Amino acid sequence: MSGGSFETQSKSIFVSAGGSGTLEVIGTNGVVKVGSHLYLTNSVNAVTGAVQPAKLKFVASADGCSAIQVGGTMQIASDAELTVDMSAYTGTRSFPLVTCAKVEGAFDPAKINILSD
Repeated sequence: MSGGSFETQSKSIFVSAGGSGTLEVIGTNGVVKVGSHLYLTNSVNAVTGAVQPAKLKFVASADGCSAIQVGGTMQIASDAELTVDMSAYTGTRSFPLVTCAKVEGAFDPAKINILSD
């Protein structure tokens, strides 16, 4: 998402349930509101047995990146991946990537990628 808004009101979002999936937020012009829960799940390919992890990606513009606003819980599966691309960011302030009421699970440090110049 790189502009506009996406809001689920009272619904949850499942990323990678039943297949591969990526939720990507680009720059500060978008608004992402998840009314209930955000589930970063993994699925398993029925033929190969390969894990298809959920991917959460943020690409900052010169002035930062919009946060995903979750009304309830963000649940992170063990193989979920996080990428934060700060290559275009020229500011100095910190900013949240996700706001939520509760977090269950955590990203494996080996599955976190921070990109910058």
